[in-house]
Amino acid sequence: MKKITSIVFVTSLLIPFLAGCTEPRVPMKPEPTDTSIQTPVENIVESPADSSTDVISSDDITVVITDSNEDDYRVQASAEVDINGDGKKDTVVLKAYKNEYGYDDTSEYDLFVNEIKINEEGESINPMFNIVDIKRNDKYLEIAVSEEGPSADYKTTFFRYNGEELKMLGRIQGYYGLFPEEDYSGDMIIDGSGTIITYSRGEILQTWFYEDIYELRENDELVNIRKDLYPMKTDVTMLKDLKTVMKRDSQKEAFTLKAGEKATIMETDNKSWVSIKNAQGDIGWFYTQGYDIIYGQDEDLYPTDYFEGLSMAD
Repeated sequence: MKKITSIVFVTSLLIPFLAGCTEPRVPMKPEPTDTSIQTPVENIVESPADSSTDVISSDDITVVITDSNEDDYRVQASAEVDINGDGKKDTVVLKAYKNEYGYDDTSEYDLFVNEIKINEEGESINPMFNIVDIKRNDKYLEIAVSEEGPSADYKTTFFRYNGEELKMLGRIQGYYGLFPEEDYSGDMIIDGSGTIITYSRGEILQTWFYEDIYELRENDELVNIRKDLYPMKTDVTMLKDLKTVMKRDSQKEAFTLKAGEKATIMETDNKSWVSIKNAQGDIGWFYTQGYDIIYGQDEDLYPTDYFEGLSMAD
């Protein structure tokens, strides 16, 4: 039977290696639907104070994190676990490359399963891995490697080993497991159903985050399950008059919001269309492209020219 395992650690011995370059900063993130179903964190077994090796252990898996004695690498994490369901333990090793500028930051690593290697790059990678079970009714366990990105732009990369090939299943937004040196976890949820629930950054109007779902398909691919509309729920004050239409792709005018009025930005297709509700409860739509221009108005201006109350984090 497969066993779900999430491997995380915090240790003073490796603080220089695991520190992120920025503090996590996630504005306007909705509350997780149910964090109670996230894979539980393993117990940490501390190594002796004079040891350069950190050992993380549970009933099923022991992960050893050490300084690397190889010229190109600075730290490595390793574990023995059956991840392809053949009843034999596989050797999983992540080796983090030294930073070319001498910083304690990981931007490249090699991941090995037995003798097979795959190379990946990223930004502010946590040089550690978690073993997860995305789909409990198949025979595989997956390897998850998370990174913090340049400005809390979290991503997690998933890998699968089938006994012959080590393959990347996909890289998605969101962070899985505990953050280095912190006592809190990322919001990504893996419950064994074959889907991953995470939070992705919106691509339109302002800085905002929405619940995003990925499904693991039979062809070993993580597929994004898009929704027609995503909630934004942002209260704003109008800085300029804004004309709205009755529905998407319509030319029929709904109402005009006047400068000084209060309104709530409601939903978006995360492509071009955004709905907005006035103080009377009426809902209209306006058209924009990315974070740039709002079209169909007397003046084609930026969102911050029309709205006070938007989040514009980098």
